[in-house]
Amino acid sequence: MPNTETSEQYQSLTTSTEGRNVMPLLQPKSHFFLEDSNFSQSELQRFGAVSQDQFNTTSKLTFSGTKKVYALCQGTVFIQPNESNANKVNLILRPFRQPISNIPIKYIIYRGLNKSDFITNDGKIAGSETTGTGFVKYIWSEFLQFYGTDGVDESEPDFMANFIGFPHTTAQLTAQDPSNSIDQYFFKITSIIDETTGEEEASEAFEFPIIPRGTHLGNATGEIGIDVVLNSGDYYIENDPNPFQLDLAYARATNHSLDASTITNSFQKKLYKENATAFLDIAALYGLHANGAGKLYVAENSTPLTTNSAIYGMMNGFYSKNKIYVYIQANRQRSYNFYGNYVASDTNPNDLKIGETAGSLTETTFGTFDWPIHETTTTVSSPAENTSFAFQLTTDNYEDASMYVQLGRVASEHEENFIRDKDLLEQDPEVDQTFTQPIVVNVNATATDVIASYVNVLCETRMMLVKEYVVPGTPNANPQEQSVKDIDDIFGMLDAVVINKKANTEALPIIVDEKLQIINFPNALGTKDIGVIKCQKIEDKLLTDEEDVYLSRVTYETLMHDIKRVTTPYLPSGSTQIDSVKTGMKNYASENPSYQLNLPYYIDTFVFTDVDTTITGLTLNTLEGNKPSKKVLGITQDEMNTLKALVSTYNLLNAKLFFLDQKSEERQDVASVEEVNYKKHKLAVIGETQADGIKVYIPASEIYVYTVDDFILFSKSYSEFVKGELATDTSELNQKES
Repeated sequence: MPNTETSEQYQSLTTSTEGRNVMPLLQPKSHFFLEDSNFSQSELQRFGAVSQDQFNTTSKLTFSGTKKVYALCQGTVFIQPNESNANKVNLILRPFRQPISNIPIKYIIYRGLNKSDFITNDGKIAGSETTGTGFVKYIWSEFLQFYGTDGVDESEPDFMANFIGFPHTTAQLTAQDPSNSIDQYFFKITSIIDETTGEEEASEAFEFPIIPRGTHLGNATGEIGIDVVLNSGDYYIENDPNPFQLDLAYARATNHSLDASTITNSFQKKLYKENATAFLDIAALYGLHANGAGKLYVAENSTPLTTNSAIYGMMNGFYSKNKIYVYIQANRQRSYNFYGNYVASDTNPNDLKIGETAGSLTETTFGTFDWPIHETTTTVSSPAENTSFAFQLTTDNYEDASMYVQLGRVASEHEENFIRDKDLLEQDPEVDQTFTQPIVVNVNATATDVIASYVNVLCETRMMLVKEYVVPGTPNANPQEQSVKDIDDIFGMLDAVVINKKANTEALPIIVDEKLQIINFPNALGTKDIGVIKCQKIEDKLLTDEEDVYLSRVTYETLMHDIKRVTTPYLPSGSTQIDSVKTGMKNYASENPSYQLNLPYYIDTFVFTDVDTTITGLTLNTLEGNKPSKKVLGITQDEMNTLKALVSTYNLLNAKLFFLDQKSEERQDVASVEEVNYKKHKLAVIGETQADGIKVYIPASEIYVYTVDDFILFSKSYSEFVKGELATDTSELNQKES
């Protein structure tokens, strides 16, 4: 069970408050990446926005002499050249075990380590099993152990630099083009280019070592840079126009900044600046450890630092040691006010009130130097654990307005980090209702200093309206305006491609969008539960009524991250199962080619009629008989291709599926002749372009989906050959419950 804490003013509350003002307490555990705190940093070297056009993703530190560098967490190591110094290398660490569970880190880039600690002049791995840095001793031991294993019928080869990814020869460097994605080296299946000799593709002929947290990686002399890259999903976008990519050119840079100075188009500049949200200040990462439950290990010491003052003492050299970074994600997983829909009014461009206390807020615009991360600070309270800041967002007070604090200790009223209804919306009609209630967030501090922190908020405090796209020049054009429902914000990744290479032609992908989203679920009370989900897209095949004839399908499934349910002793609560799944490949050569939901969920079937068309209806159920906490969408691959064609035709960005209601009067259900109440939606695509902004695009060939329970939506072709999943074997569920 995770530790929990209550806001300071609610410490006397117990579980009888039904989860109000209670939240999990982070339990960070990591290693400080330098051997000590004797380093310095200037304002221009710090992480973050330094001007309207420059955002430093690298935190650069300077020091005297040479210092040991350590692995922040357990992870996989990939070594690359440093672009400006042949005697230095950059090291990419992909976390195997996350230092903070609520912060998904994709890569940690160490810039400027001494090459001689890793590689000799003749391109071999430096050191030995007993000499050199902890890293080379560890991988030498693993290397020798492998070739000393019974059954390995090979003589021990030279331990060359390319075993850790470093391109020592000209051929190896040529094979590693600077435009190659970093991801392709971590998510690879080695290709055989000569079946006779077993020769492997040169750019892939190596396996990266996994090393423990606290491993002495190498040494740095005079300076070092470090980037922390956040993970939004292990996939890439086809024909992605984003000028910034996580490629080898980025990995090899001595320092890296996002530079928007050459971008003249305002929409393109705004898109480019969104890249800043993919990075985190290393100082804020360490600052989050200072919450009383964190553990920070230093150098070779086996006893971690745990007190606020001790952890803050290691951060003393960071220029940003007192910064609070606030990221707010709003509609369509874009940053707050990305679409300009959160301004206070047509004449007031401000969208945020922020300050040290709820009574001392200043009205301003979100984002430091117009970058989508807001930097602030506050003063230390007495006692220090009450140190906080407050903010308000704009709202139109619509009924589903909500907020979720993914990272941050909320001190104002909330429901397990969810904020809605009277906790969010101003109830006093005499008070200006342009803004939400003040949201107060505690931050870590010593008795004298605020400690760097990172606060991550998801919000939907305004309803979003979008017009349908009409071809320019259309006579008497009158495009309809559509409201963006929460379900219109979920099913994306239309042009996403899984990074993992196919092992064979039968492998089909599962892609997970790691960015969280707020969604509502109907409950047994006729009201709504609120949840935060990820989404996965699965490609599979379903056997039709003809032997050996399969239907290619696409299934979307939400994955529960957190949920707050309305409970009552008189009605059963819904399922609260938290899902865990990763992007990857499913091999259908040896497995059932039809995707099935994990227990306790299953699908049942029945037949109903839509006017004169017979439909195989689907319902989403749980073995316990509770209301599901999941949304599922199923369409065929052909239907998906029709929708994807809109993306390529109009060069759409951030494209997602949009559900047009076919009965608009309060979205009432339609009753079939079998007296089945169902809803019918026409599928469209919502996306962005440089010329038209955000619009809804409707395909010429109509695609309809149905739902009878508001949990699973399906097209006629998708459900036609589905057989009900008989939920007779409950052994797996019973094992989970026990």
